[in-house]
Amino acid sequence: MTDPYNNNPYAAPASASAVATPRAQPSFDKIARLDVSETWKERFYLIEKAGGVAMKHVRDLDPSDRRKLGINWMTFFFGPFHLLAKGLWRQALSWILIWIVVVVACVLMHWEGILRPAGIGLNVMYAMRANVGYYARLVLGEPIWF
Repeated sequence: MTDPYNNNPYAAPASASAVATPRAQPSFDKIARLDVSETWKERFYLIEKAGGVAMKHVRDLDPSDRRKLGINWMTFFFGPFHLLAKGLWRQALSWILIWIVVVVACVLMHWEGILRPAGIGLNVMYAMRANVGYYARLVLGEPIWF
């Protein structure tokens, strides 16, 4: 039935408004369908809960959950090789280049004594970013460099 006083010739028919518009799938559904272990799924859910790649709400998580996201120990001990095994070659390449720059800078300034602490610091840095990088690759489908 049309209203002669409020008739819009460009309006969609009434039956078209009843059709639901498709919405984007939440990341939780995508995480559940991934072919990874339950440990990785749990980490991905925690990253999602913490605000995604930016991890804006990480302080809202329980301390035990923050520990799960804190450091990837495999990446800490095996470094860029573990990142390469997970398919994070951009991230591995970035950390290798940063390490080369640090080594060259230390050698040029005759600071060879700080190479070991700098190496441990870099190990900690890329071990802390490994979980987020893997999340970005598998869940979001976008590679990150660091």
